[in-house]
Amino acid sequence: MKTVFINGVFDLFHPGHVAVLRFAKAQGDMLTVGVNSDSSARELGKNPVMTEGERAIMVLTIADAVFTFDEKLPYESIVNVRPDVLVVG
Repeated sequence: MKTVFINGVFDLFHPGHVAVLRFAKAQGDMLTVGVNSDSSARELGKNPVMTEGERAIMVLTIADAVFTFDEKLPYESIVNVRPDVLVVG
């Protein structure tokens, strides 16, 4: 099984997010998505309109697995998931 990983804030969720998530999903068998937590989104200079839970639910409509992470950059998440393919949008 080929695992694909992508991450992002995904706020506000829009057609561009759908396109990149569909592209990522097509690169393997299982799409795992890391969604920035509200606090890590703020660290990146974003002020999320939707909560991290709401954003994760939106992403889950396309992804096979979704989790939120608190780090500014998803290094630890990538190490833990160990994807075969890493997609950067």
